[in-house]
Order: sequence, then structure tokens, then C-alpha cells
Amino acid sequence: MLTSACQLRCSYCYAEAGDTKTQHLSSEIARKAITIVARNASQTEQRQFTVHLHGAGEPTLMPGTIASLLDHISVEETHWSTICRKIMSSNFCVPPQQAVSYARSLTQIFVSSDGPPDIADAFRPMAKKGGSSGAILENALAAVYGAQLSDKITIRCTVSSATQRRLCEITRYFSQFGIRKIYFVPVSSLGRGQDSLAIAADVFVEEFRKCGRVAESLGVSIYYPGTDLSRARLDGYACGIKGSNFAVLPDGTVSVCYEAVVPGSELREAYRIGTLSSEGLRVDESRVQQIAHSTHVSQRAACNTCFCRLTCAGQCAARNVAPGINKRDLPMTDACDITRALTQAAIEDL
Repeated sequence: MLTSACQLRCSYCYAEAGDTKTQHLSSEIARKAITIVARNASQTEQRQFTVHLHGAGEPTLMPGTIASLLDHISVEETHWSTICRKIMSSNFCVPPQQAVSYARSLTQIFVSSDGPPDIADAFRPMAKKGGSSGAILENALAAVYGAQLSDKITIRCTVSSATQRRLCEITRYFSQFGIRKIYFVPVSSLGRGQDSLAIAADVFVEEFRKCGRVAESLGVSIYYPGTDLSRARLDGYACGIKGSNFAVLPDGTVSVCYEAVVPGSELREAYRIGTLSSEGLRVDESRVQQIAHSTHVSQRAACNTCFCRLTCAGQCAARNVAPGINKRDLPMTDACDITRALTQAAIEDL
């Protein structure tokens, strides 16, 4: 996680970017992290690893650091005879030339955007008044499309009650830029999302299914987390929180969760496993094991009788399990209702 700084002030930012003290991950620490995962990958049969330029803020605000890290990745790939999958999560509000450069350099870019400019400007406004985040992103996507690199882009669209009936429109909008993959994710309850408008489960299911037909006609694939029948989660985890995640925060904190980033928060402390500094890596293995045990799907009683447990795995632990609350006692939620309805529909469509 390169920085906590961000040029936007998204109304439902889970990281509260811009509201917290600005911190930047040093290139030295970032390179150390890359070397560690490259070396570990060299000891596996696949000899592959992933570097995800993520944000507790906006990574493209650190272009020099990104360039340095991409060069370092090439060095480590050669040294360890490994292959790296290079990913970035970004609001992608960058100049067109820079957008094309990133698309050429990276394996995949997850672009956080919620639709046409009117939606972007309402929910993802610029921190400084007078600009349009929607217009900037539109120009960036158009440039990538013109360079025939749109296959590198996956849209991550946050859905609120204000936009849940616009999924078809949003899909059509992105398809004109050659986008073929869109993740629709309900607004998070983390960070600034605590005050946002939650979706209505029944409305979202109805609109998502309707959007599926539109997307198919456009050659676009749409996704909702935990409902992809081709990606069974047989290990019982919704992500790499069991220990394969190695998230390095701007202050050098090492975490197993990419969303537990707000300084001083209980959630951040709950998923912290160590530190990475100029003196080296320190990991508390007992914490890794404790987190792995507490976040396994079997620890949530409601999941044990649910037919979605092998595709959903209890959903995102950061979003659905508050620190200090026994996961076993958590009841089914609106998110569960959505997952069950969409999974059932996917099974019926087979």
C-alpha cells in the first residue's frame, strides 16, 4: 500500500483516504517486500508471485515509486527465475498518456469507478473543487481503449441505494470503452461507508439479474463476490486472510487484510501480524494462526448449513465480522440474502 494520500474524497471510502495523516511507503521497504515474496515464490513449484499496488489511498500519486518497483520486480524475476503478476487498484484519474503506460506495464488494473460522470462526480468528487473525476477517468479509459489495452481493465463498481437501479446503464457505459469485466460490490460499512446509503437486497438481486442479460448481449461479464461457481473456496476462506496475504501498509505495518488500514482502528489492529522495516521482517506466527482460525467459514454457525459456503466462504471478514465479536454468533445478513439468491440463480442457469 503505497500511500494514504488521495486526490478524491469518495463518500464511502473504506480507508477514509484524505481524512487521516498522509503517509507514504518508502521505496526501500516496498522493494524489501517484493524481494521476500519473490524468494518465497522460487521455493514453490509454480515459481509465480503477485505484487498488488493497492491503496490506503491512491497509488498513482506515487509514479516514481511505481516505476522503481516495476524495475525491481524485473530484477527479482530474473534473479529468482520467477514470474510476477503485476496488479494495481486505482481510481485511474490520470492523464491519458499515463493511463496507457500503466496498462502496458501491468498485468491487470482494477479501476474503482461507479459509472458515468454524473455518478462519479456525486460519489467520488475531487478533493479540490472545480474538477470532474468522471471526465478525467473517461479520458483515461478512452485512451486505453484506443491503444487496444482495455482487456487489462476490470471495473470495481460500488453500488449504493442511489445507483442500484442503474446497473444496466452502468454496464452499457463501461462497455463503450471495451471493458469486459465488472464487479458490482455493495457499499462497505467500513470507514466513511458507515454513513452511506445501504442497498436493498431484493432490489439489487432484481437489477443484477436484469443486468446479467444486458451484459451478455454486450459481451461483458458481471460479478458479485462469492457467487462465482467456477471458483470454489474449498479451503474455507473468502480471500488470502489465512496468511497468504502480505499487505505492507505505509508505516511498515504488515497485515493479512487490504481493507483494515485506518490508523488507530480496532479493525487494523485485529489483522496486524507484524512489521517490515530497514531492520527486516518480523511476523508473529501465533497471530497468523489465530486469525486463520477465527476467520474460517466453519467458525460461523449460520454458514454451516448454507449451500453457498463453498463459493462464499462467509464473505469478507473485514466487512462482515466486527473485531471482538464472535463470528459463530453472527446471523445471516442482507449480503447473505444476495449471495444465496444470485448463487441459486446461477445454479438454475447451468
